[in-house]
Amino acid sequence: MAIGPQGRIGPQGSRGPQGSRGPQGSRGPQGAIGPQGRIGPQGAQGARGPQGAQGARGPQGAQGLQGAAGLPGSKGLVGPQGARGPQGAQGLSGSGGPQGSRGPQGTSGSAGTLARTTITGTTASIANAASANITLTGFKSYLLSKIATSHAAWITLYVSNAARTADATRGEQVDPLPGSGVIAEIITTGAATVLLTPATIGWNNDVPPSTSIYAKVVNRSGASAAITVTLTAVQLESWYGKRIRSHIKKLWWFRFFLWWNGNTGKLFSS
Repeated sequence: MAIGPQGRIGPQGSRGPQGSRGPQGSRGPQGAIGPQGRIGPQGAQGARGPQGAQGARGPQGAQGLQGAAGLPGSKGLVGPQGARGPQGAQGLSGSGGPQGSRGPQGTSGSAGTLARTTITGTTASIANAASANITLTGFKSYLLSKIATSHAAWITLYVSNAARTADATRGEQVDPLPGSGVIAEIITTGAATVLLTPATIGWNNDVPPSTSIYAKVVNRSGASAAITVTLTAVQLESWYGKRIRSHIKKLWWFRFFLWWNGNTGKLFSS
């Protein structure tokens, strides 16, 4: 009997329950190594490790060649002067030289009398109670015995122009301070001559000293006036200098003693 054609496959039936897991099969052989993959990005830097112990000191190297000489340095500051050393022993005295011949006698000197001198100065016309500065020509130093004025006035004499300027604001009834440079001052109620008893020594404090006598005149006459101031004085400084020089010229033997002292070191030595 012949077999007919296969009928159509029917619809798939529902899935049955999963069966139990079978035993693991044996490990198959290792497969061939595949190609190397691409290098991945660099990782972050790790933390710094602790410092290792210091190594042993190596042997000293050979001495290098000497370098070229440097440029000379600038000159240092001069140090303070040292203390004065002890005085050396006195040397032996030299032999005395022969005495010089006697020189001719000098002319006779003038008489040694100190003469009084009047010194005068006059202000321009100044108002009542106003002051004026005048400079009289006198001596470097002098003995002042009188001050005269032609009108009622307050007269002050100074050792320098600076002392006069510093004293400009002092009141009439205020005494000058010691050492302020005031030589003398007078106050009159009219024309008068004031005697300075005892006489006062006046002097000039300029550098170098001059013969200027600095004065301040305040008019107290009650009206405008040109006031004349007259000083009576005896010259001191220059007179003594002239007299000493005159005596030295006359004493020829004094020159010899000076020469002898310079050669022997005995006369007038300390």
